[in-house]
Amino acid sequence: MNFFEILKNILIKENDNMHMLPCFISSFSVYMLIRYLRMKPTLISYSLIIQMFSNAGIEPLSIYLWAYKNVPKQSNGFIKYIGAKKDKVN
Repeated sequence: MNFFEILKNILIKENDNMHMLPCFISSFSVYMLIRYLRMKPTLISYSLIIQMFSNAGIEPLSIYLWAYKNVPKQSNGFIKYIGAKKDKVN
């Protein structure tokens, strides 16, 4: 299991027991969840709420469960990564 499977699960709502798998804690990253949710304009408000939870010291498992229940189901689990623009060197 990797982070992208967890992200897809939050967005598509495939498996509600993913957090019980033994490798879940090592794969889940609140920082990456916030970062990817901010790349989709309709999910920015959810990323801000999750960031407040993270700053308050709430456990990552609780943040995952909140995100799974409250982030609206999406048509697909793909969020295009928006990277920094690179300068061309001649």
